[in-house]
Amino acid sequence: MTDLKDVDFVVEAVIEDIALKKSVFKEMDALCRPEVILSTNTSSMSITEIAASTKRPDKVCGMHFFNPVPLMKLVEIIRGYSTSDQTMATATTLAKKMGKITVEVKKDSPGFIVNRCMIPHMIEAIKIVEEGIASIPDVDTAVKNGLNYPMGPFELMDLTGIDIAYFVSEYFFKELNKELKWASPNLLKTMIRANRLGRKNGRRVVRGGQVT
Repeated sequence: MTDLKDVDFVVEAVIEDIALKKSVFKEMDALCRPEVILSTNTSSMSITEIAASTKRPDKVCGMHFFNPVPLMKLVEIIRGYSTSDQTMATATTLAKKMGKITVEVKKDSPGFIVNRCMIPHMIEAIKIVEEGIASIPDVDTAVKNGLNYPMGPFELMDLTGIDIAYFVSEYFFKELNKELKWASPNLLKTMIRANRLGRKNGRRVVRGGQVT
């Protein structure tokens, strides 16, 4: 962390755990120069809450890159309650210099744009398998070829981590009035309990089109 004391811009990308992110931002706030922007790569969590752990909430914003980052063009630039226009403009300019396409999220709401649309798809895909309607490989094949998505929902969970899918769905359920549509399916909870986290720990859901 001490290597950050001389940087000009920070993009944090620790796991989707709000307490951990706040701890990291508090430490970065003490290490980095006062004028340095601290951005978070969170896919779903409150920019406002993360920013409140610093003494520079006006210089905190979201920069949500998409996986796999070298291939995916989009970056969501998210405004927290106190984020300044200058911070948003600087983060947007930086992302565009990286060759990315940016969109502005004007209001700090769980999931921002893409995950607010995508998480219900992911939850329904898990339920389809859980209910015995179709297999994991067939759900992925159907979504890729029927909706023209580059990856199926299970392939994406394998890449980003099953635990991330669980943390995000639980966060949505808590923050969005505990609506049942955001509740984690039992199959997702079971995969977590079995420590099947995807590529990150070598316990993938799908390998070569087969369930592992």
